[in-house]
Amino acid sequence: MAIALANRSSPHTRTPSGCTALSACFDLAMAYRAPEWAALPDSLASEGSSSIFPKLFGHLASPMPLVRAVAAEGFAKLLVSARLRGSAGVEREALTALTLVFFSPHTDDGTSLRQCLAVFFPTFVRRSPSSMHLLESVFLHCLRYAPTPGPHRSIPLTFTA
Repeated sequence: MAIALANRSSPHTRTPSGCTALSACFDLAMAYRAPEWAALPDSLASEGSSSIFPKLFGHLASPMPLVRAVAAEGFAKLLVSARLRGSAGVEREALTALTLVFFSPHTDDGTSLRQCLAVFFPTFVRRSPSSMHLLESVFLHCLRYAPTPGPHRSIPLTFTA
């Protein structure tokens, strides 16, 4: 079900049904732990990826403000409820992506996105000391690789030791 919904919601979607499908993907992730639903069958895996998360991360860079807002809200809910914990670095990648989206000049027009993330970050930090340390390391990672001029996509989402 989540696979069909993820395929239905393109990052360039202009229809309300595409945003609803994206929201439904995140709702399914809230209902089930990430390792239970994240793996894609080989026939549906794209570009060698066996996870649905790359498809969902793509929505954060969408040119449509509503799609970015729905994706950011979905990832924020998953992170606050600890649904991404223990799923092979996806928690770190999601937090990195949300940090980059929040501070990106390309998202100035997204009032609902900014409002959601402005509430999310303090809430996430207050959840536990490990969450505070995780956000600290992600923020430092973003600062370390932040380009002077240019889009946020040049910063790697994955961490190296």
